[in-house]
This record gives sequence, C-alpha cells and structure tokens, in this order.
Amino acid sequence: MRAFVTVNFFLCIAFVLLWNSGYIAAKYVLPMASPLTLLAWRFWALALILGVFLVITGKFRWPGGKRAGEAMVIGILAHGAWTAFVLYALKEEVPSGIVALVVALQPLLTGILASQFMGERPSVLNWMGLVLGFVGVGVAVGSRTTFGGEGTLFGHLLPFGSVLAITVASLLQRKESVERGDQDISLDQDLFYQSFGAAVVVTVPAIVIEGLATEINAAFLGGMAWLVLGVSFGAYALCGFWCAVSTPRG
Repeated sequence: MRAFVTVNFFLCIAFVLLWNSGYIAAKYVLPMASPLTLLAWRFWALALILGVFLVITGKFRWPGGKRAGEAMVIGILAHGAWTAFVLYALKEEVPSGIVALVVALQPLLTGILASQFMGERPSVLNWMGLVLGFVGVGVAVGSRTTFGGEGTLFGHLLPFGSVLAITVASLLQRKESVERGDQDISLDQDLFYQSFGAAVVVTVPAIVIEGLATEINAAFLGGMAWLVLGVSFGAYALCGFWCAVSTPRG
C-alpha cells in the first residue's frame, strides 16, 4: 500500500511539472509565431504523428461519426480554445505563473458544476475550496493588474476563458464516458481525433488573420518539439499510465 501511494505521488508530481512546462515553452515560442499559427502547427504535427503511430500499430479505426464528433468537439474546447486563450494571455505579457494559477481553478469549477450535469452533490469542503481558490486567484491577479496599461486588464481576463472552455470540455467528456461505460476507444485514438478537430478549427483563422506567418529556426523547432512530444504526448501518456495504476483491480 505504501509503495502504491509513493508511485501515485511521484506520478502526480511528474504530470504537474510536465504539463505546466507547456506554459514556459509556449511563451518561448510565441515571438516566432502568433497564437493561432502556433496552435495550427502544433495540432497538425500532433495529429500526423498520432495517425502514423496508430496505423503502424494497427490501432487506427473509425469509431463512428457520433464518437469521432464528440472527440473533436472536446478537442476544439480542451485543446483549441483552452490553449488559444492561454497563448493570447501570454502574448499580452501576462506572467505565465498567473496564467497557470487562474487555469488551475478548472478542477474546482468542474467539481462544482458536475452536480448540475451528473447529479453529484458537492460537499462543504468542495464549496470552501472553490471559494478559497477564486479568492486566491483574485488577489494574485488583482495585485498584478494595472488599469493604466493598454490591454493589461483584458490580458488578465483571458485565462478565465481557458477555464470555461476546458470546464465545458471536461463535463462533456465525463458525461459521455458515463453514458458509454467501458465501450470506448483508447486514449491515443481519442487524442488523435481531438487534435485533428482542434487543428482543423484553428487553421482557418490562423491563415486568414495571421497569414500563418512563422519564423522557422532551431529555437522554434525545439520549442514546438517539446510542446508536441513532451507536453502533449508525455503528459497524456503519463496521465494514461497514472489512471491505469490507480484503477482498483477486481
């Protein structure tokens, strides 16, 4: 039992470090590509690599229009919208720590709203955690916001869009998971359709609004490689392994 707790603790720490490294990598790459352009490159690369992997391993399959559509909608919200709000906040020079702090409200908000969608009754501790979380974020954001700077207040509000987008995505995914039961596609298949949906949606405005302008150099390729392989692949693979070792064996 002690070994199980230790493994879970280190997996949790590794996931948090790996996932949150994306904020630093994104801020590093942003000077070389605008937010939507960066997302287009990232999600097409992710979808391509996953697609090739699924074909080589013989796991690629069409799960049906309804299931694929669900995954794509979740991908558009959880990857496309969520990351776009984060990147635009970073572009507005909001500190990455503040962005990460605001986005960290998502699990609390999802837990509370789950009572409306899943019939789960939040405890007093859930409500206290949500209130304290919002107060803490309010103090942190308020202390860093200057109303005299152009776009500063707007920039600090953008991460709340990320919270809303990924909260809706989490609730949809949770609801669909309960309805489907154990009959579902694997994590890598799900991530492929999510990344494909996000890539399709962000590409059009990336071309129309930003012209897909990119400064391709070693720094850009290195940062993009980390966002795709380290954050997307690494964090999701770690999450899948974490869920596997944490699931009670019957």
